[in-house]
Amino acid sequence: MALWLGLANGYLFASVIALSGGGVLPGERERIGKPRVFVAHGLRDAVIPIQVGGDRVAGALRAAGYDVDYRPFDGGHRVVPAIARGAVAQVLQRPGTR
Repeated sequence: MALWLGLANGYLFASVIALSGGGVLPGERERIGKPRVFVAHGLRDAVIPIQVGGDRVAGALRAAGYDVDYRPFDGGHRVVPAIARGAVAQVLQRPGTR
């Protein structure tokens, strides 16, 4: 949901974090503002397989010109605390300082 809302309202958000997410990206994206996107997804996710989750999301956003940091990890459908902390630290940085 964060990914969808962040992309649909790019003028409101500088960054978006998607952890083990997937689904349909919004067809209409705000033309003003392109948030940086952090995506992490488990290689062994049985709920949302990585091929239809992280791989597809990261690829589609990169193709559309978004700045994407994609972090596949060894694991299933879960949030890895170290990755989540890194994502938050990264998005709190000013753009261009990563």
